Amino acid sequence: MRRAAYDARNAQEDKDRLSELAVAACLQLPEYHAAQTALWYIDCRSELRTKFALPAALASGKRIVVPYCTVDEAGANKLGL
Repeated sequence: MRRAAYDARNAQEDKDRLSELAVAACLQLPEYHAAQTALWYIDCRSELRTKFALPAALASGKRIVVPYCTVDEAGANKLGL
């Protein structure tokens, strides 16, 4: 199922325009406007593109939290913020 979703994302045409529309729709939600903190992710590979909107999110006055994957001292994967 994950492979099918990955292949579908890779085959999608006009990712930039579709990403802009999807991100714009999220940024118009009343919940986003009311939030003091927003969880953001940075796109990679074929994911919905979000990098273009990050500067405006950072300038919005909201606390923007971006999770990322890292490795701890023992070499185990962990989630950072």
